[in-house]
Amino acid sequence: MSSAFKTVQCPQCQHNVASRMARCLYCGATLTTRDAAQARRCPRCAVDLNVVSAQWVLVDSCSTCNGQFYDTGELDRIHMIPDEDRKWIEHHLLPRRSDTETGEPLKCPGCSTPMDAFDVPATESFLIDICPRCKGTWLDKGEAQKLKALLMDRLEPVSIVPVPAVPTPGFSRRRYSANQLATDLAVECIELMVDSMRK
Repeated sequence: MSSAFKTVQCPQCQHNVASRMARCLYCGATLTTRDAAQARRCPRCAVDLNVVSAQWVLVDSCSTCNGQFYDTGELDRIHMIPDEDRKWIEHHLLPRRSDTETGEPLKCPGCSTPMDAFDVPATESFLIDICPRCKGTWLDKGEAQKLKALLMDRLEPVSIVPVPAVPTPGFSRRRYSANQLATDLAVECIELMVDSMRK
């Protein structure tokens, strides 16, 4: 079983929590980090990855190239990616050849399976690598920020009623209550109708 699905018992409150959590979700106690036997290697630099805490989740980070490996669900939790955005990303990913010098795919730090490379459609497209076996994700330096920016661009602004630049003749700029506004508009309409009938 992949370490992404294992649980550990919190030494303080005894609750079971995901083994990749930096802190217990129940009591906030610091959990023990992985030992040397569980060390992972950077798929680009082939150096041991450092385990860093990011918003209560343990992430594997390379101190040489600043790439990061996220186990299943970690990217969504840390960057608060909702399910619908995750589905949108997966739907728009374009399979691509790996960008390594040899063209060989990167090896997954979690399970050593060759990772699939995908282009992410954006103003400046970028490449992410996803493991077909354990679903872990490798992001090179700066790609997490690009992914967040892409998702922010998807948010549609709330439409508001435009305020006319020039006020309607006879219309005061003072604040109106809903009832007062309706009454004043009705009076103005009646006055306009009366004026048009006189002409």
